[in-house]
Amino acid sequence: MQSKPYHWIRLELVPLPGLNDQVKKVLYWNPDAAELVGDGAEEILQMIQLAQKDGFINGSSISHFEITSPLNKPSELAAILTQHYWIVPEPVMGPTSESVNQPGLVEMPLH
Repeated sequence: MQSKPYHWIRLELVPLPGLNDQVKKVLYWNPDAAELVGDGAEEILQMIQLAQKDGFINGSSISHFEITSPLNKPSELAAILTQHYWIVPEPVMGPTSESVNQPGLVEMPLH
């Protein structure tokens, strides 16, 4: 029996200490399809667009990181997200609807 590959990655984003303006988020990312969905995805997509427009990011832990296609390249997406969040990735079959404030997972595919 052959297992199917997981094409989606569940990203639990936990705000870094001291960043009170950020909240915990759970997003789903498909690097092959360059898709990012979930509660708060719009805010993250704005961060990504800004980094792409600039073509690079600088930060306290990154001195100069070229940004070309962060929705397809894990290292680029991680470089953007780690400016504000700890990232807990988990391969999954696909996006599900869940509450980040409540424990447990509600199995309900997003369409």
